[in-house]
Amino acid sequence: GCRHSDTQAGAGTHSPERPASCIVTAATRSLSVRFSAPVNAGSRPITKYQVLCTSASRSVSATGNANLRSATFTGLSQPGSFRCSVRAGNGLWGPWTSPVAPAAARR
Repeated sequence: GCRHSDTQAGAGTHSPERPASCIVTAATRSLSVRFSAPVNAGSRPITKYQVLCTSASRSVSATGNANLRSATFTGLSQPGSFRCSVRAGNGLWGPWTSPVAPAAARR
């Protein structure tokens, strides 16, 4: 759910670091985000990842299990205007990566 109290889940639980890389590619009406696992998963194994892309008028997100390494969002009218971030969770969410602008798709 939308509880924001997860951050105090108990001493000794450390959230993961930021995912190590985040590469965003824009194509016609779509965005694809690829990332790699954090160097340090924290005190417990990573169980999920969340990808968030936002523009001035819209945001899209995807959450997946520990095996998630990419996400694709379609039906976007201006994919080049989005900025995307990724975070990892192990019961606690780690910090978001810095927002990444899409690289232009090769024509």
